[in-house]
Amino acid sequence: TGTRDLSGNPGIFYWQNSADYSINVELIPENREIIGEETITYYNNSPDTLKELVMKIFHDFYTEGAARDIIISEDAITEPINITSIQMNNKTIDFRKFGTNLIIRLKENILPNSKTIISVEWQNQLTATTEVRMGTFDESTFFVAYWFPRVAVYDDIDGWDRYNYAGHEFYNDFGNYEVNITIPKNYVVWATGVLQNPEEVFSSNILEKYNLAQTSDEIVHIATIEDTNSINITAQNTKNIWKYKAEQVTDFAFGTSEHFLWDATSVIVDSVTNRRVFIQSAYHKDSKDFYDVIGVSRKTIDYLSNRMPGIPFPYPSMTVFNGQESGGMEFPMMVNDARMYFPSLMLNTTSHEITHTYFPFYCGINETKYAWMDEGWAMFLPLDFQNESDEYLDHTRIIISSYLSVAGEEEDVPMMILSNQMSARSYSYAANAYFRSASAYLVLRNALGEKLFLKALQEYINLWKGKHPIPYDFFNTFNRVAEQDLGWFWKPWFFDFAYPDIAIENVSVKSDWVELMLINRGKMPLGAVVKIYYSDEDFETLDLFANDWYENNYKLYVEIPIDKEVVKIELEPIYNLDVNTTDNIFIYSK
Repeated sequence: TGTRDLSGNPGIFYWQNSADYSINVELIPENREIIGEETITYYNNSPDTLKELVMKIFHDFYTEGAARDIIISEDAITEPINITSIQMNNKTIDFRKFGTNLIIRLKENILPNSKTIISVEWQNQLTATTEVRMGTFDESTFFVAYWFPRVAVYDDIDGWDRYNYAGHEFYNDFGNYEVNITIPKNYVVWATGVLQNPEEVFSSNILEKYNLAQTSDEIVHIATIEDTNSINITAQNTKNIWKYKAEQVTDFAFGTSEHFLWDATSVIVDSVTNRRVFIQSAYHKDSKDFYDVIGVSRKTIDYLSNRMPGIPFPYPSMTVFNGQESGGMEFPMMVNDARMYFPSLMLNTTSHEITHTYFPFYCGINETKYAWMDEGWAMFLPLDFQNESDEYLDHTRIIISSYLSVAGEEEDVPMMILSNQMSARSYSYAANAYFRSASAYLVLRNALGEKLFLKALQEYINLWKGKHPIPYDFFNTFNRVAEQDLGWFWKPWFFDFAYPDIAIENVSVKSDWVELMLINRGKMPLGAVVKIYYSDEDFETLDLFANDWYENNYKLYVEIPIDKEVVKIELEPIYNLDVNTTDNIFIYSK
């Protein structure tokens, strides 16, 4: 249909729909209740006449009897969303619930290249615990996500996105958000976007520090323990209205607390324009690791902007909020992280979740179907930063060993199997989404070289920022930039039941040369090094490249001239990516 191109570019007829949200919401802390009203301007930029409208109500994942692929506690069960009114163009419309979808049969079709106004009023209740990425941390701390009805994605691949949310991650359209959050005094609100009215919601002392941090390279402790004890952080109205605005984002989340500590700083991400990103962390005083989160966040954003992927951080702010019970979760301009009890885990989680800004947010990945298109990049992109910053752990080795624990086993299935067709709790999902994919990107960088790999990655991001790429857009972009058909790499790594297993099959040592027969048993392209050790303790190496295997039907015949006595030959795959290394060593004895 011309919506996508074999060059990897968006096609000449590429289109995507969007929806802008104007939301007024009140959070009532004592009973965890949300009361909201929204006006959605939906833009049908497609060539299709839409005869129905699909909306998402992710909140109903937490209701009694909901289909879930993730176990939640009884304390997390809450009431279904209560939609009291839906209107379209000022006319009341009927809807039916199917899991976390609302299906609306339209009496008036939505025509191509038109816009429609949808108004919704609703109430829901936050979960009593913080499970599956959101909920209640303590009696006055909440992280609010998946909380408002939104229009589902309608795209050129599947039409309406009808997948039920059962615990896998998300796929949303881009839009602009204006959100007014009403909450009692003394609650600070951190949210997606930029706060529009700081002078209305902060005390003078806090406002001064808040403004200072906007342009400071140093860390500013906006709310200290003394500040929280004095109860003099927000304006002392009975209720305050926090006004946030976010442009070109795929979601909106916010966190709030009556007693959290709060650090902030900023960093220049674009040396040409001197554009800064405002960075914040909000956390419980007992979360000792969070005292260092702001520094790690600043360094992460600087690294991402200037080294890998080397594209200036695309949004004006980033907040790391301490609201999870375990792990972490990304949102546009927001991260929800648990306290960590080991510095390496804090470093890894913080940098990983911030990296998600590029995938799936800046590039609008359908992570419901292709989790490896965002999780794998969030594992790979900050790796060098993590290894340089961590004196305890080798983060690359963690990825490789995690993949090797399932590689070649029943759970190791091709990445092109849709993510939502696997249990979110399975080894298959974890291996595909995180470890096999990150390993693939490591091997591809080694095969192409740092410079060409980075050039292709930057081209892919710049082409698909603000759009919805699918795997073939990624494959085709790299093919074009690399000026070669990389099918030899894509097919085994992404489509086949290949696995990393290379071996020395046969060795023949002659008087002045060595003949080696090497075999790739798992038929997965890998770089490797052949090391020949001599009796005088000297050695020499021969580099093998990932594409060498494919070109030679997964067997390599190598002749190496020698002028010394050989004692040992080793075949070392890059990153030690091999499920069986016992057949990688040959000991020579006369």
